[in-house]
Amino acid sequence: MPIYKVPERFLRQCIESLTGQTLRELEIILVDDGSPDQCGAICDEYASMDEKIHVIHKANAGVSSARNVGLDNCCGEWVMFVDADDWLEVGALERVNELIEKYDSDVIGFNHFYNSEKKEWKRFTFPPIITRTGKDIEWLKLDTLFPYYDSKKNGVSTGGIRGVWGKAFRRSVIEKYGIRFEPDIKIAEDAMFCFDVFDKSESVTLCDECLIHYRVYGNSVMQNYNPDIIRLNEGVLNGYYKRIMDNFSQEKYRIAFLGAAAECVFRSLKLFFLHADNALPLSQNCKRFRDSVGTEIYKKALWGANERVLPHGKREMVYCVKKNWIVCTFLIAWVAIRILNFIRIYG
Repeated sequence: MPIYKVPERFLRQCIESLTGQTLRELEIILVDDGSPDQCGAICDEYASMDEKIHVIHKANAGVSSARNVGLDNCCGEWVMFVDADDWLEVGALERVNELIEKYDSDVIGFNHFYNSEKKEWKRFTFPPIITRTGKDIEWLKLDTLFPYYDSKKNGVSTGGIRGVWGKAFRRSVIEKYGIRFEPDIKIAEDAMFCFDVFDKSESVTLCDECLIHYRVYGNSVMQNYNPDIIRLNEGVLNGYYKRIMDNFSQEKYRIAFLGAAAECVFRSLKLFFLHADNALPLSQNCKRFRDSVGTEIYKKALWGANERVLPHGKREMVYCVKKNWIVCTFLIAWVAIRILNFIRIYG
């Protein structure tokens, strides 16, 4: 569990959801990533009461670095990642262990609850049970870029495929191929980790049981104003392209990359260009936005496939970007942001 500046009540709830599991054969590694508050002391407090807990204190270097430290220090046959503001259902690990024994896959994925400030609801992002092997695992790699494509082509919903927090990974696969998180990638680093593990896996099983609670709240990183988001998005696209460049001649990879780019465009609009804390005039925002989507990596992505494959909202947004209708792009994203905020708060 990587830990940095987490509200105390969230951190305690998360740790207690781990120590209260019915499966007793587990190791809990808490990585205090140089948190300047009481998080480190809280971790030490729980470690003094439970011998399964091991605490590692390190200088702050980001979530990828913290997860890598956890990987370097764990010794179990299977690895799970939990974010410090989420929590597991009672009996979740025992159920995961049953799925491991039954399906003998290299990755076991499961569904999650969403918990907003107002309510809790189940997020069914996987089929009841699906196991993909061999060539079919390629779809899961594509899903880490663009989950909607799998649903459209195969009727398989894999919206939660990108998060490492909703999966158990066979550690021997991770170690055999030296798979780690990329510290320089600040967004979608877990999606790239999943891509790399899928690429080396022989079998992946997903189930629709909701075993983890994903907390959605106002202070989330993906809600906050971020003037650096343009550069971070380029890092995401370059990271994805590095993984698919040898297959980019195939239409399905170009479509998935277009989907990833559409998400990056929307993210930059949400966290910077249309954010309430952005005080720049519209003319400057339009110019900066036009420059941001005019780089080589965006050109490769946005013009690599037809935007008609995208879901509504992103489809129209990308169409407007291609037409250089920047104000229209802003309006479409503005409406979408408000709809998503309503869903986030009220479910």
